[in-house]
This record gives sequence, C-alpha cells and structure tokens, in this order.
Amino acid sequence: MQHFRPRDARRRDSHGIASPAGEPESLDEAAALGRALDREHAAVFLYGTLLAFVEGPATTAVRAALAAHRARRDSVVEAMDSLGLAPVIAAPAYKAPTDIDSSASAIRAAAIIEDDCARAWHAVIVRATARPVREAAVDALASSARTAASWRIALGDQPATEAFPGSP
Repeated sequence: MQHFRPRDARRRDSHGIASPAGEPESLDEAAALGRALDREHAAVFLYGTLLAFVEGPATTAVRAALAAHRARRDSVVEAMDSLGLAPVIAAPAYKAPTDIDSSASAIRAAAIIEDDCARAWHAVIVRATARPVREAAVDALASSARTAASWRIALGDQPATEAFPGSP
C-alpha cells in the first residue's frame, strides 16, 4: 500500500522518496509531472475515503475538492499523453496521512493531502520548460494552497496560510 504522508525532516516525500520539492535539480520535468500526477491519484482516493467521516457542510467541501482533484488528474494524464510521456498509474490504495476517526480528523487529513499536492506542484513549477505546463502547475499549486487554508480555517488553526505554499 502506498503511504501518503507529509515529508519528514529528512526531506522525504509521502512515499519515503527524496522529496522533489526539496531537491528540484535532481528531477526533470517528466519526473516532476509524474510525481504530481501520483499525488493527484492519491488525493482522489483519499478524498473518497474522507467522505465516510465528514459531516454537514464539510461533506460539500470534500465533494468539491474530490471533483477538483479528479479534473486535475484527468488533465495531467491528457497533458502527459500529448507530451509523449507515460502517465503514472494509480496505486491500488493509499494510506491516510493521519488516523481518521472523526470529522475533525478527516479535515486535518484533507489539509495534509492538499499540502502534499502543493509540494508536488511546486516541483513542477521549478522544472517546467513549457509555459502551458508551468501555468497549469501554478494554478494547481494555488488551488491546493487555497483548499488547504480553508481546511485549516475550518479547524481554527492559526496561521491558516503559508507564506510560500509548496516550497521546501
């Protein structure tokens, strides 16, 4: 089972691999896009899981985030196909970043998922050579940062935003 956790102090990403956001020079554009696609696959899987735990207005927000990640995932697959790159295939399952046993813990997990996606998209921005890829990555990072902030606001976390979302 794939693990989906925030990177640790050794600059490891959610899969235990050296973080692309921490060392962007070690990746090329294709590898960064592949990592971002993998994070989108994980977000789709995990948001589907979170639906079982959230209540009230959070259900609508989780459904909206799930739809956004599905659309982004599909868009990345199309972009990789058009660039002649083989899209990363989704893992059969992904492990949640935290234990989830309540609506609040599901929302906490959602914020972590968005932060992980933002880091992956930051790496794409750093490595992108084509303007359309960079623009799409900026939009994806901004979307993940906004969604993560909305989850932190719902939890009452302060500060709710990061100065440079996605950066190492």
